[in-house]
Amino acid sequence: MLKVRIIYRNSTQTFFENKYIAKSVNLNLSESSLKKIAKEGIKDEKGKRRGTLGLDIQSLKAIKSYFDIKGRKPKDIEIETLAQTWSEHCKHKIFSSRIDNVKKGLFDTYIKGATRKIIKKRKDNFCVSLFSDNAGGISFDKKWVVCHKVETHNTPSALDPFGGALTGITGVNRDCIGFGKGAKPIVNTYGFCFSNPNKKHALYRSKNRKDGLLSPRFIINGVINGVKVGGNCSGIPTPQGFVYFDDGYSAKPLVFCGTVGLIPKKIKGKFAHIKKARPGDNILMIGGRVGKDGIHGATFSSEELGTLSPVTAVQIGDPITQKKFSDAIIKELRDKDLYNSLTDNGAGGLSSSVGEMAKESGGFIVELDLVPLKYPGLQPWEIWISESQERMTMAVSSKNLKKVIRLLNKRGVEATVIGKFIKKNKAIVRYKKKEILNMDMNFLHEGYPRKFLKSKKPMFIQTKSVHIKTKNYKNTLLKILSGPNITSKEFISSQYDHEVQGTSVIKPLQGIGKVFSDSTAIKPLFNSNKCIGLSQGIYPNYTSIDAYNMAACCIDTAIRNLIVTGCDLSAIALLDNFCWCSPENFEKLYQLKMAAKACHDLSLAFETPFISGKDSMYNDFNGYDKKNRKIKISIPPTLLISSVGIIKSYKNLLTIVPQDVDDLVYIIGKTGNEIGGSEFAKIFAINNNNVPQVYKETAKENYNCFSKANQNKLITSAISVGIGGLGIALSKMAIASQKGLKVSLNNINTIDKKIDNNHILFSESQSRIVVTVNPYNKSRFENYFKKNQLSFVGKIIKSKKIIFTMHNEDEFEVGISSLNNKYRKDLFS
Repeated sequence: MLKVRIIYRNSTQTFFENKYIAKSVNLNLSESSLKKIAKEGIKDEKGKRRGTLGLDIQSLKAIKSYFDIKGRKPKDIEIETLAQTWSEHCKHKIFSSRIDNVKKGLFDTYIKGATRKIIKKRKDNFCVSLFSDNAGGISFDKKWVVCHKVETHNTPSALDPFGGALTGITGVNRDCIGFGKGAKPIVNTYGFCFSNPNKKHALYRSKNRKDGLLSPRFIINGVINGVKVGGNCSGIPTPQGFVYFDDGYSAKPLVFCGTVGLIPKKIKGKFAHIKKARPGDNILMIGGRVGKDGIHGATFSSEELGTLSPVTAVQIGDPITQKKFSDAIIKELRDKDLYNSLTDNGAGGLSSSVGEMAKESGGFIVELDLVPLKYPGLQPWEIWISESQERMTMAVSSKNLKKVIRLLNKRGVEATVIGKFIKKNKAIVRYKKKEILNMDMNFLHEGYPRKFLKSKKPMFIQTKSVHIKTKNYKNTLLKILSGPNITSKEFISSQYDHEVQGTSVIKPLQGIGKVFSDSTAIKPLFNSNKCIGLSQGIYPNYTSIDAYNMAACCIDTAIRNLIVTGCDLSAIALLDNFCWCSPENFEKLYQLKMAAKACHDLSLAFETPFISGKDSMYNDFNGYDKKNRKIKISIPPTLLISSVGIIKSYKNLLTIVPQDVDDLVYIIGKTGNEIGGSEFAKIFAINNNNVPQVYKETAKENYNCFSKANQNKLITSAISVGIGGLGIALSKMAIASQKGLKVSLNNINTIDKKIDNNHILFSESQSRIVVTVNPYNKSRFENYFKKNQLSFVGKIIKSKKIIFTMHNEDEFEVGISSLNNKYRKDLFS
């Protein structure tokens, strides 16, 4: 053993270090041996497998061929580096691969392709930075850019709910801090897909009831708390989010974390969203130190959850350290233009951040023994790929280096030079003056084998529209209202500080009845009237029936939720997060293809560009049930569409809260026999293939008319009709305002000639908005809409109840007190 003494700043570390540095790995093996390496990883010096590489045999063969040409065997750190860089989590190989006749892949053809067409068609400067940075950027005004990113932390949250969610939210904060020259995080968003907390699922990762999965209740509490600590301790408001429950998430939750940032358009005359590491720049690692936490985070998130999924791959969050360097970057460094580029240390750690930034300069040389560690005993490959939080990498010229380090140290931020960016297209890592990694940059980033995927259309048994005979509309309404997907989420939003930074305008809980809102708005700049609106759309229950229309509904809802807040259609941008299953399931792959196609079609129709996105594949569980039987559980293929919009003035903002008694109530849009996958269908266990469709051109016209009417101050409140249908939307308005409504739904505009009362109340037909209007403005408001798109249905009343009149002279009423009680039902009871 060799005793080493390292002096770092004013602290001293003394420890014993193994002589082992890096070893060569033999890949000249049989297919079965290669499979074992791909699945279980490389053996350490004691013969123990290190952990998953997430590589397939084709990738290992590509690595072998490359190093055969070099005339040597690859070293363990080189294979580990390629495993991170080529992981599904980092490289998104499913979305970039050819699928059937989609030759350029789903991303380039449908997501990026739609945005390219929109930019060409619009010919404005709304889009600033797309698909090339840590987040997507749009123009806020002449001086500022808004960026947005939504990430997922699903597998980490399944194994360590608190840690997975905490590092999910702090990680996406860093995506915004690392956008361009550095954006200030100004708001967080969240989204959780859980299993029902009151159901028990006895599932195990190993045989004989070993390594049991965590209970839904434990996961829920941990995830909610993790996002709370990450946001609250970082001083970033967290107003906007959603929660969705389905038993399909019993083995693996979905945890979406988002952040919005704000950055000047120009810094010292240069565009602030443009950054570039230059040859000769110092590689500066700032923030936390490196430990064994988060090793193989990227690779284990790229595989199915199972026996070999290590809890140690989950990072340990540290929001206080992140807050320090965030303030240092934004308040001390950025506006002085003291660095050339920066990015976060997320998946893959230094191997990813340095490797990505080096594409800007050409290549890099890293001296790995300069990296500060939390404790002794880390091997070089562990230092290189560890995802220990909270760290960022900067490119700093030598002339600014001392000043940058001094300003960081002033804020209590540790900063260490670990190497240089170079012009030569080489990736080089040294340890104790010995070269342990040497690869061509092109092979590092583009050497992975391309896939050619084939899908298969699922077989469906066509069902007819079902007309439910039950007429107990009141009980049905109350039952749906108390369901976990609709009931109040105040117990979550009240834990999240949405007032910090002092920008909140439309709050997460609306009205005196505190209704959990589908959208919120902030006013980020004191001297500007402009606001930022945030929302989302998600319908996992639709996917198995019709993936195309599922995605269409997600986009329509995400857009509509901002329209009713006061945002114009032309000022809305979208983000996509696909959480899917193994691509080896050809039918699920077909659903993915159709969902992506819908994203293209709807985005193009509404002219709302995609600015960022993230896909998370392999959301499957392979394990055992309580009877020791092998079991595979896949999540419902889930698409989250997030929307961000720039609202011209806070004076245009609307809430869901009706203002005055006698205000008129209208429904914009048509209702159809579309209960497939709805909350109503869940309650009655109805198999119905009629998933709502989006009539794009009509919806676009209605949304533009709505915005014009709102700009003329003709609307007093508005709510988007979404999950649960019209009955739920009207109930939320009554709860929020604690005022009653008297509505007649027997003559509303419908898609179908024949439609029963249950469909009118609970169909989730898209593109519908409920609005209230002052009687004085009745004629002026009605003139904005076609008669077949606008239904006058009633008014606001003083009595604390909703009175419904339906077809066939059916009537019922429900008191607001009953609505309150059901809406506030305890999810954990």
